[in-house]
Amino acid sequence: AGYFRAVNLVANSASSNPSASETVQGIVELATAAETLTGSSTSLALTPGGFAGNKSLAAAGYYKLPGGLILQWGTTTVNSSTYKNITLPVAFPAACVHAEANITESDTTARDALKAVTGTSTLSVYNPNAASISFTWFAVGY
Repeated sequence: AGYFRAVNLVANSASSNPSASETVQGIVELATAAETLTGSSTSLALTPGGFAGNKSLAAAGYYKLPGGLILQWGTTTVNSSTYKNITLPVAFPAACVHAEANITESDTTARDALKAVTGTSTLSVYNPNAASISFTWFAVGY
């Protein structure tokens, strides 16, 4: 873990550089990526680098927020009258609380809605239409 020195401090000792708080200037420890993810500390400082290890900005990616909420997304195609099983980029530790599939076709022909069924590590999307459909998906869980 790294540290940074607050301004206007004159010496580098425990007596002259107290631990920082919301009301006291002092030395504060920087949170690691793992500590940032748990979101349970009230004394560690978050930095942009702490968030860097908690995401994948790929076409099928995810972002893990402090406290445990995870956002996941992707794009794929499902054949007509069948299911497309998608393995999520990371498994939700407890539950998927929201999932959606949105048709991305430029064809303006009326389409029946895609139907999504979720688990903690997979998303199954059913296409009731007579044609293959390209779609984006988005899932939220913890």
